[in-house]
Amino acid sequence: MNSDPLPEAELLTASQVADLLQCSVSTVERRTKDGTIPSLKLGRLRRYTRVSILAMAGLPPEQLTLSQRKEYP
Repeated sequence: MNSDPLPEAELLTASQVADLLQCSVSTVERRTKDGTIPSLKLGRLRRYTRVSILAMAGLPPEQLTLSQRKEYP
């Protein structure tokens, strides 16, 4: 059994999202609050899935895996 998490399930922090999108953390937080950037709330922590960030940023659907395409028609 492989214990490595699936790449599409990778969770990112606001700082990691800011690095990925080449913007400030405050921009990520503001866009999260207004609903532009999708996120998950895990207790008191806010996390972002890599697949949702890449899809939001305009990654072509053919580059997403089959399971990811189901989430982003």
